[in-house]
Amino acid sequence: MPRFSPAVILAATLASASPAMANVVVYIGNDPSATGDPLTSFPAATSALESWSAALSGAPVLHGDLGALAVQSYPSGTSLAFSPGLSAVLTANTLSVHDVPEANGQYATLGATDNYFVSYIGGVQFQFNEQVSGFSVFVTDLGDVSSETVTMTLLNDGNQVASYQVTCGGSEETNCVPVGTGNGESGSVSFIGVTDTAGTFDTVVFTSTDSEDAIGYDNMEVSVPEPASLAILGSGLLALAVLRRKRLG
Repeated sequence: MPRFSPAVILAATLASASPAMANVVVYIGNDPSATGDPLTSFPAATSALESWSAALSGAPVLHGDLGALAVQSYPSGTSLAFSPGLSAVLTANTLSVHDVPEANGQYATLGATDNYFVSYIGGVQFQFNEQVSGFSVFVTDLGDVSSETVTMTLLNDGNQVASYQVTCGGSEETNCVPVGTGNGESGSVSFIGVTDTAGTFDTVVFTSTDSEDAIGYDNMEVSVPEPASLAILGSGLLALAVLRRKRLG
């Protein structure tokens, strides 16, 4: 049985609008910066990524192509390509692509020349053009405002699948990213990944009680259910519908 870093959290079965059709697991790893300077390594976040990847059981994983976007500001509604057949519409208060370190610790998690985007956490949404069963992202500067509460919500066709608070107060809590009191969390790198082994979703939304806090996003990846998995899921849903009709009849 694999051993996980204490910073890697598997929070099973989140609050769900349809618990019987969702089994969402969250993976979180956080590497804070004691000085507020950008980190050169982030073992907790990397370990969480490895655990998220291992849980996908070989399902295809697609990487968000930020390199295809020029370094500049973009309007809300910009499309991000994950493959020739998959894309996501990014909705945010502000959206800009960078390739060099920024003030307050925001920086590209793969190096100074790796594109990443910065947005205000008050409203960031990834809406995919098809169903996915997993989503992950690296973020910088998450939780550096002392009063901040950041929530991640998964939706499917406009209906809530699950909702999870990804920041928390108190340094002893390990199932979310600790909220800082200032520069102590600036420069931090956090990995947030989710999988749904019993269903799919098409939208990931991050919201915050502090709409003025900007963070950096990088290395977005999604897993796509294989056709066989979708067929099994569809058969299960059909069986449930038939059973319900029999009960009503």
